Amino acid sequence: MAVDKVALAQDTDLLDYLLQYGQSAQSRLSTSPLPWNFNSTVMSYIRNSDSVLEIGYKQNMVIKGLTKLPHRVCVAEHDELKLKQAIHDLYSKEIEINQYDDDENLPFEDNSFDLIINNQETFSPGEMARILKPGGIFITEQIGGNNVAEFLELFGLNSQWSMSFWNLQDATGELELHGFEIVEGSECFPTTRIYDVGGVVAYINEAPWQFPNFDVDTYYGQLRNIHKSLNSAGYMDVLSHRFFIMATLPDQFKVDN
Repeated sequence: MAVDKVALAQDTDLLDYLLQYGQSAQSRLSTSPLPWNFNSTVMSYIRNSDSVLEIGYKQNMVIKGLTKLPHRVCVAEHDELKLKQAIHDLYSKEIEINQYDDDENLPFEDNSFDLIINNQETFSPGEMARILKPGGIFITEQIGGNNVAEFLELFGLNSQWSMSFWNLQDATGELELHGFEIVEGSECFPTTRIYDVGGVVAYINEAPWQFPNFDVDTYYGQLRNIHKSLNSAGYMDVLSHRFFIMATLPDQFKVDN
């Protein structure tokens, strides 16, 4: 859908928001805190780990901030651009950077790691069981299937979201089927308060898997309606969905996995 240039000219505040959505995103939205601290939990286990894998490269990833590394530290990433960024950012650290194409086939030997860290990345429970050492720990925070469900409806995308089933019960059940014991599990639905349409676009760009191929031109009509609503109400609240799991694999399950 082409943008109506006349409408844009008549709605200059909306245009300004859209042009600046990538800047100062923190001032455009606020999110209620989670009941767990992922990084603190991970750090308490890294101290006693000899071999650590973090799945997925992120700017705020845990191992990136370590001053003293365990004996072996690995990063696994499947996205080409993120892989290049990881190589650039971590070149001075003694960290192995590995590319993978499939959650079911990670490029590691059996029983490789004491600790596996997964922050909002997909994973295969069977593969986690294969590469984790006996008695090792798997820690993950996941985005649940009900994440921003009402928000998706505003853009007509709720029918395209294929992970609506994904929640704490299903994830822990899959891990238990592969021999894991759940040490801790927690689930929550934090609220993100968005103050303007620039915050809406910034928020969308942080979740590209739920808003595939999003661009301002295509969704201009929906964004303009949201803008009018925000001008009237002052803000909109969006419910997110997060869950946290810490699991261990008892020694006796390593024989068959």
